[in-house]
Order: sequence, then structure tokens, then C-alpha cells
Amino acid sequence: MIKSISFLIMTVLLLTACSSDNDVATETDFEYSDNKSSQASIWNNLNRSFPSSPTSNKIGVSCHNCYAPENSARLSPTLDIIHAAQDAGADLIELDVYLLNNTVYVNHIRQNIGTLKLEDVLKDSKLRYGNQPLFIEIKEANDSSIGQKLISLLDQYGYISSGRPVVIRSFSDANLDHVKNYLPTYSLRNYVHLSRLFGEGATVNDLQWHNDIRAQQQRGRKMVEFNYRSPNLMSKIMYAKSLGLATNLYTLTNFAEVYVAGLRNELDAVTIEAGYKSKTSNINLSRRVILENSQLVYSNFALQSFSQNRYTVYDQNQGRSFYLSSINSPTLENLNTGRDRFGKSLVFNTPDQEFIRTWDRDNNHSGGFLVTAVVNFDDLNLAPGETQAIVQKADAAGFALELHRAGSGNTVLRFGIHRNGRYHYSSLPVTNLNTNNSYILIGAYDGNGGVHLWVDENHAQPSSTVIGGVTQNNSPIIIGADPQGPNNTRFHFSGKIQMVNVIKWNNH
Repeated sequence: MIKSISFLIMTVLLLTACSSDNDVATETDFEYSDNKSSQASIWNNLNRSFPSSPTSNKIGVSCHNCYAPENSARLSPTLDIIHAAQDAGADLIELDVYLLNNTVYVNHIRQNIGTLKLEDVLKDSKLRYGNQPLFIEIKEANDSSIGQKLISLLDQYGYISSGRPVVIRSFSDANLDHVKNYLPTYSLRNYVHLSRLFGEGATVNDLQWHNDIRAQQQRGRKMVEFNYRSPNLMSKIMYAKSLGLATNLYTLTNFAEVYVAGLRNELDAVTIEAGYKSKTSNINLSRRVILENSQLVYSNFALQSFSQNRYTVYDQNQGRSFYLSSINSPTLENLNTGRDRFGKSLVFNTPDQEFIRTWDRDNNHSGGFLVTAVVNFDDLNLAPGETQAIVQKADAAGFALELHRAGSGNTVLRFGIHRNGRYHYSSLPVTNLNTNNSYILIGAYDGNGGVHLWVDENHAQPSSTVIGGVTQNNSPIIIGADPQGPNNTRFHFSGKIQMVNVIKWNNH
């Protein structure tokens, strides 16, 4: 929303200054409408302020298994874990429950002898009078009375309201239906959101994945949750969002902040566990990277309207429209269900030298970049010496996310940054990639450590340690090609790009 006339004038001047190409038109878009139109309403009107990304996407950070381990499921250590998560900034408190002998217990595994009653946890004053919604998973198969027992307990202790809804989750449709069947006669049903968890290999193919997601919407669910290792993950997220469903990604451990930052404009929740850092450190850091004022280039083309044959790319404060009919513009592909991507992608063709020139945006002097792209490759067998740029600012400086084949070697996917007069890369061979799937690519360098590359969940060997800020230049960030000065390009890409996210990335 425009805050003042002076702000509008300032932004229009910025847009005009950034748009010097004849084939580029600009527009302001402070509401980020192409993104917000696909956002779920699950976190509306909360008492708690969930963190919002620079594109105004609201995300809840969940404390995974926020209780003592199953072998010592006792009240005191459980409350210590919950309180630490609250203090670290967790937005959602996750508890796993099951019904035994008419009593609801907390534990990760359904046991024949319960040791930690949910009621005892709910009585805790810090949890009870906090503002974190509960994120409750019903474990395994449960008796049909679980719905009545669970909702009655939550209501009794004041955990269900318009400002503090509860999310009831399960891998089992039967468990969710037990809750749903109890709610039609219950006055707080609008504040109980049902969420279906999907395992990594829950279905056989992309069409079945989409059918299963659609079935959840038809059954009245408000959220679907995916394992971060799921193949063609962005296809699932975008299809769910097109149906108005919220999405959660679970369970992030090592480098959780990288995944959260890379996908902070796409998700409604992330589930965080301990990794190289403690659980509380990962929670706190995940919340921080959502909020960081670091956006350089962002666009997800999947659900954009492409009104008047144009699409929008954003930075921290503005949007710029590009026309599909412009010279060297990529073409549009719009896929329906059952494919590796859902919705729109831009198609780049090397012989046609297609690209999107954005703007010159650099890292902090002491920092680096985090670059995310969702890509379907057309060609993984490059000619000797050939390079295809996916997202680049590599002009004797900056960063490069690209395919490359050196001489008689094999083609690799690599991410590199320029420091101390040369590029430092992390690479993965393309032997395990194909032209049928889409991949989430993340390259990261924080100014003090190795250069990292992820393809979906696969983490390449990082480069040796690099210290200091990435070399800056006056070339723009380009999607689908490599910049040569402010106006020329090379190394054009062949494939489909659905999302690009480039942010400043510092040592966390």
C-alpha cells in the first residue's frame, strides 16, 4: 500500500532511473499483487505477528517435535523445550499426540503406555498465555473419538480463537476426518485448520500428486505439507497455492536458513529442527532471514497473471514489467496438472539469445549472494567449452549460476563467486539430472566460508574457504544469459525457468 505521495514520487523516479532499455516498460506494484493473489488466508488476523518476507509473504516458523524425546516423555523437560522455542521466536509449537484409554498423550511414537498427558502441557501458563498457535499432529491410526477429546481439551484451556487458530495435522485422512466430523456442531470450527502431511514418496507420479492435493482441498483441508526432499517440489507448492491451500515444508535441519531464505516468498510455514546449529538457533535464524531487507531480484512466474502479455520482476522496493513481445524476450509455457511444474514458466532458447535484463544490484562490501532458481533443463550435454547461464552477474565480478563443460570434461552445474581476482566454484555433475524434472537450485556464499551449491536436497562439495566480499561491478543481474557490460550478453540458456530469487547474503 502506498504510504504517502512523496514515497510514490520517489519510487516512480527510481523506476524511471532503472529503466533505460527501449524494450522495457515499468510499473509500480507495492501490493505485489501477482504473489499475494495466490497466498493462503490461514494466518490472517493473528494475535501474533508472523514474519513477512520483503514481498509481504507471511511465514510461520514451527518448532519441530517441541517436547522431550519419546524415551523420556516427561513434563518438566518438555516445558523447558517449549519455553526455549518461544524465547527463540518460534511462531508455531508442534506437538505430536495420540489417544490411549480415553486420554490424549504427547509422543512421537504411539505407545501402549502413555507418560506425558497433553492436558498437563496445555496447563502451562507461559504456553497458555503466549500467542503461538499450536501445530498438532495426530500420530498413526486413532479412535474416532480423538476429534472430540482433542478439540475439547484445546478449547478448555483457551487455545482456539480467531486470533490464535490451531492447526491439526496428520499423515492419515481418517484422523483428520475424525476432527472434521466433530466440528460441524462446534462453535469454534472456523478456527480449527486441518492440514494433510505428505511423505517424500507418498505418490507415484506428478499427476497423482496433484490429484491427492486437490482431494485435500475438496475435503476441506486448509494446508498441505511436503517433505523438502520431495521431487518436483515447486510443482506441488504452486498447485496447492493455486487452490488456496497453505503450504508447509518439513523438516529443515542443516543449513535450514538457506532453504528458508531461498523459498521465503513461496511458503506459508517451515518446520525447523536442530542441525549443525541447535534447534533454538535454527528457529531464531530462520525467522531473521525471512525478515532481512536483502531482496535484489525476485519473480515467480507460475501464478502471475501476465496481464497484457507482460510479467513482473521485483527488487526490494519496486516492480518492473517486461513484455513477452520484446526483442530477445523468452516465450511463455503454461502447464496444467501432472507435470514437473505447475503454471507458467519462461522458456529460453540458446539460438534465439533470449534473456531478462534486470538491474545492477550488488552485495554488501563484505558479503555475498544467495541465488535460487527453479529450472527445467532442455540440454544437459553441452559442447566442449560451452557455458549456459541461468542467473548471472558474472562480469569479472559478481556471481554465476550456470551449466559448463570444460574442454573434454563432463558437463557440470556450478555456482561461483568472484573474489581475489578469480572465480571460486562449487559444482555437481549433471549425470543424475534429466530434462523431465524441475529442480530447485540454490547457490550461496556469505562472505566468510565456502561457496555452496544445492540441487534439491543434494549438497555439492563446497569450495575451499573464501574470505571477503564478492567483487562488485556495474553489470546487471541477468536471467538466462551472462552480462557483458551494461548492454551486451553471452552464454544464453536453453530451458525453462519458473522462479528466480537473488538476495544479499551475509555471514550468519
